[in-house]
Amino acid sequence: NAAPDGVTEHSWYARLQMAPEIVCDALADSITHAIEEKFDLPLFAPPVLAAALPALASKVNSSAIDEGIALHALLERVTHAHAWPIELPDAETIARWLRCPHGLAGIMREQAFAILSQPALERFYNPAQYRFAHNELDVVSGGVLLRFDRLVVFDDEVWILDYKRQVLDSERAAYHSQMAGYRAAAEMIFAGKKIQAALITAEGR
Repeated sequence: NAAPDGVTEHSWYARLQMAPEIVCDALADSITHAIEEKFDLPLFAPPVLAAALPALASKVNSSAIDEGIALHALLERVTHAHAWPIELPDAETIARWLRCPHGLAGIMREQAFAILSQPALERFYNPAQYRFAHNELDVVSGGVLLRFDRLVVFDDEVWILDYKRQVLDSERAAYHSQMAGYRAAAEMIFAGKKIQAALITAEGR
């Protein structure tokens, strides 16, 4: 049978109605008091660790990472129009485009110029020399998402370009494996064409 307030007789709700009301603050104070009577354990908070956290964060957000992201963004923007020659804007304009400090924009301009002014690399950016090109192309291969920084298609071959700020000798094996994966993915799309891959550094190499 239900009471006028909707609570069924002998239910848990009915039993809880008989329990005394306890104020949470008072309960917390009593528990804290009981713990303090039995335990006296100081908190371990070494100041050295706390001081190290900002330094660790600054290493993660390093200038090298910032430069790599900014260079990708700048090259994608200036090559999007498929025009030649490519005229780079001044550092102030680049800073507005990338929403980055003026100093970083100046560095990005120098690096982009080093790449786009190399005669050996012109074929990858001059639309008169290729059939079509695509920046930041996402390809799924074996369930893994791959991103080509730039894909350039010629009559008989396809080039996958990957921009790197620099290439250390200790990184060459890993990059070789990465580019081999890119080539394997491209072979599934461009059957019958020769697949090439190259790293392009910020020095224009």
